[in-house]
Amino acid sequence: MNHHSRVNPFEIALWVLGAVLIVGGIASSAWAIGRLGGGGPNSAGFVATQLIYTVAPAAVTAGLVAIVAALAFRAAMLVVARRAASLAEEAPLVEPSATTVTMEAPGPASSAESALREAPLSFDPPRFRQRQRAIDHSAFKRPGAE
Repeated sequence: MNHHSRVNPFEIALWVLGAVLIVGGIASSAWAIGRLGGGGPNSAGFVATQLIYTVAPAAVTAGLVAIVAALAFRAAMLVVARRAASLAEEAPLVEPSATTVTMEAPGPASSAESALREAPLSFDPPRFRQRQRAIDHSAFKRPGAE
């Protein structure tokens, strides 16, 4: 089985964004905690510390969401690739001569030509055969009169 996986730039961007948000949120929180006692309420460091206390948890959460989204995107792409591969394996093989176009006069197609034409692709969800079992109603029957 030959897998040709292309690198998706959006997936890479999600991974990078997630890592930057998580590392940046944790590093800025550590910086703000280190400045905990310094400066009064009117200093620039106080404003930056309060801003970091407000934004850092949201940045870490957004980074985690971005990583989860990247994993979900990868999983969805794998499912699509597997479904396409299974559809390609199930498709009937057609002889090369049946797919060539001829410039003959239009006329009724013979049964041999119509049998060699490709089946149209179905985009319906896969249907699974289910066994038809006899329904057992014995659990709901009243006991017989004794």
